[in-house]
Amino acid sequence: MLTDLARSPDRSFPQTWSNDSELEAAYRFCSNDNAKPRAIVDAHASKTVQRAAAQQSPVLVAHDTTELCIPLYFSDKLRKGLGTKSSRQQGFDAHVSFAVGLDERATPLGTLAL
Repeated sequence: MLTDLARSPDRSFPQTWSNDSELEAAYRFCSNDNAKPRAIVDAHASKTVQRAAAQQSPVLVAHDTTELCIPLYFSDKLRKGLGTKSSRQQGFDAHVSFAVGLDERATPLGTLAL
């Protein structure tokens, strides 16, 4: 899923997966009560720490806050659990911490926190 989403992060799920079974699998994953966002981020962060510890060069941790907004059109209902950014937008702020090895290639190591 992540590989497909990374190819075109600006596309919606139906645009990313035109195959009905792949699209259904993506929706099932996102609605699976056992797929907890915190557990997914923590597992990824653990591997990122391992990659950072193995670096022979210093590691930089970059932080970024990105505002994610979804426009509300006149017929739209508010999405449950998603905050409002304005009277015509819902969304949230994502603060991300990303590790980069400071070698000659500036090697991306992964996300530490979201």
